[in-house]
Amino acid sequence: MISASRLRSSIQNINRASANSVKAFLSRKRLSSTKDLGTSAANSLQNEARSDMKSWIPLTNLELQRITTQSLIHEVAEQQRELAAKVVPWFLKNMPASYFRRIPENIRSQHVKAIAAIHDLMHSDLSLKIETKSNDGSHTITYIASQTKSGILYTQIQGLTCPLNCELSSVQVFSSLDGELALNIFTFQTLNAGKKIATADDMSVVKAYLNDLKAGKFVGQPEAPIYDDSIYSDDAMDFFRQRIRPDYAANCDPRRFLLMRKMYEQVRNNDAAMVQCELISPQSADALAAGGAQNAWITIASAN
Repeated sequence: MISASRLRSSIQNINRASANSVKAFLSRKRLSSTKDLGTSAANSLQNEARSDMKSWIPLTNLELQRITTQSLIHEVAEQQRELAAKVVPWFLKNMPASYFRRIPENIRSQHVKAIAAIHDLMHSDLSLKIETKSNDGSHTITYIASQTKSGILYTQIQGLTCPLNCELSSVQVFSSLDGELALNIFTFQTLNAGKKIATADDMSVVKAYLNDLKAGKFVGQPEAPIYDDSIYSDDAMDFFRQRIRPDYAANCDPRRFLLMRKMYEQVRNNDAAMVQCELISPQSADALAAGGAQNAWITIASAN
């Protein structure tokens, strides 16, 4: 038989155990509630961030790449536009008038693009080489140098390589009027190919000048050539026409054309070489564009 004191002790122990169990349960419940509250708050913040994000903001890497590419293209295009706005006026102002007379518009456009590409390095010792091939098989090598110092042309000729089955047919040398740029063009024609020759229409301007010269219109003008029937007669000029290119006949200044016709006759069928240095008139387009600076034409004729 259990005494009353032991019975009271057992009841107290049971009560304490029950109380501890209840406390533990309540503690676990509070912890679970706290976790649920944290998860709910995080989800709420994420949802709120999504709701604040604009619909036009890219979310994927592919979209980000596309936007970045478009932005870079726009930036480069704007830089090129600003550069062209500087280079084109400079180009039109500083390239000599002879350059615009002799070089076709499509080739000039290529030159402007190349000059724009090196514009920021114009004060460096920089040279750019451009090689092009025409539909008729001719090759053109253009050197654009950021300086006009002595020896540039010689260095370019030393490093020149003639394309296979071609021969050098013309050399055109130009310098900007401000001395910032040298532009030299070497043209190679295909050997044994049907070469285009000048027509009577190509010679029309030269023919008109020659008629005026024969009529004595330029008497008293020392720069005008002296008429010589042996080299300026119709037959003599037709002989020469069959040996020149259409662009040369059509674009060359007629007075200079007749001077070069005479030089050709002087070196034909011999090993001679002729050099002519002609100061450009202060009233000429080239001299006026250069602010009156003294320039000269140097013409060299020699047998192949």
